[in-house]
Amino acid sequence: MAGRPALERRPHRTHDGCHLETAHFHARGDERGIILVPPLIGGSYVMFGRQFGLLVRCGFRVVSFNYRGHPPSRGLFDLRRAYSDTLDVLRTLRNAHPGKPLHVIGMCSGSLPLFHALDHAPELVDRVVFVNAIHHIQQTATPLEAARLYVRARGVRPPAGMGDAVSAVLDAIFPEIEKDATRFGLLPYENVRTWSVARDYLGVLAPRVRDMHKPALCCYGRGDAMLGLAEEPTLSSYKAAFRASFPGIVFAGFDADHFMDGHREAVSEQILAFLDQ
Repeated sequence: MAGRPALERRPHRTHDGCHLETAHFHARGDERGIILVPPLIGGSYVMFGRQFGLLVRCGFRVVSFNYRGHPPSRGLFDLRRAYSDTLDVLRTLRNAHPGKPLHVIGMCSGSLPLFHALDHAPELVDRVVFVNAIHHIQQTATPLEAARLYVRARGVRPPAGMGDAVSAVLDAIFPEIEKDATRFGLLPYENVRTWSVARDYLGVLAPRVRDMHKPALCCYGRGDAMLGLAEEPTLSSYKAAFRASFPGIVFAGFDADHFMDGHREAVSEQILAFLDQ
């Protein structure tokens, strides 16, 4: 097993000239492969050094970055740019390391840009892993459900601003994320192309990946309240959605919450066994 992971921060310049901050967690020793983990919306790349520390210690470089609008990355956040920037970072990794295995892990909302990347350039990726992944952007709340959540939180009066409306809905959908009327996690609302995000959400910017015969693993928490995976009908439809994209996908369930608290090591061991096959 390799030594303690080290964090290296690197700048990344996108195809349209925006500065993104990337993080490379790599062990001191022989490198067995590279794993790209797209960040969560509102989240920071720093969390993945802890979340997947076992993979790093076992010789895999784990790479992540901060989306546009998430400091210290620059620019304004929207879904389409988050998707295209993920593909941009993935291509950069493949070009820089043509002979090494390149895998991806999509955790929660970080799975969404991976579907985009696999739709446009599946040849870049060797193996695919999902951890309590969101399959499409309306999975946690359809527009009608979002409207109901807002009315439940704020009543029928119109919002004082877009941040107020968004915060009310996101507070119900993502209770674990720190947020208020000005920000969602690390992301200030002033750094969001709000109407662009709303357009893509209402237009269901859905994955087009179908029948992709790549090795794939999906780890999920049976206690994930956000995705409702404790209920059998919801779990069955959840699995069916992923099977439509990856017919040979393998599922591994854990008695865990959305962020796999208390089970992170076990999840990483499952992923490691999958990558070693």
